[in-house]
Amino acid sequence: AALASVKEQLDRFSVLAHRLLSYARPRLMAQQPVQMEDVLSRVLALTSAQLKIMNVGMTTSIDPSLPEIIGDPHQLEHLFVNLVMNAVQSMPAEGGALTLKALRLRNAIEIVVCDTGKGMAKETMRTLFQPFNSTRSEGFGLGLYSCRRIVEEHGGNIEVKSKLGHGTSFRILLPTPRAGKETR
Repeated sequence: AALASVKEQLDRFSVLAHRLLSYARPRLMAQQPVQMEDVLSRVLALTSAQLKIMNVGMTTSIDPSLPEIIGDPHQLEHLFVNLVMNAVQSMPAEGGALTLKALRLRNAIEIVVCDTGKGMAKETMRTLFQPFNSTRSEGFGLGLYSCRRIVEEHGGNIEVKSKLGHGTSFRILLPTPRAGKETR
């Protein structure tokens, strides 16, 4: 039991480190083949202690035939740790539900992170991805700004849908290398 407690604390520390690291602008983004299924599995393992503590149920639906993308696995991990933790922190004290879906599209992978948190007003959503904008008093206001930056550096895009009192959904599209195109 003591070992499980230590592992849980290490995971929590790791999540915090991830979130802080994602704010630092990397000098060079790695360009390597990335299995999104592996990235998402690591994110789920890292955040599972937090989900349990905050009484958040997680449902996942990850297409087993996801193609590789070209990018930086660490930055992608930062991106999804941030999105999952934002979702968890938007939940009421009694907890909630989080859904993570990843599916293969024709030239992209679509990843959706959906929560049953408090949702956002339209005015909040207008400035959501701007730097130094936070909906939490203890927030830096760099989390979603860095999320958008990471998605854009991977040639993708990020959209948000939210309704006050009804939760929020982030949809990320990451392009896959086109067949026959050289990848280095």
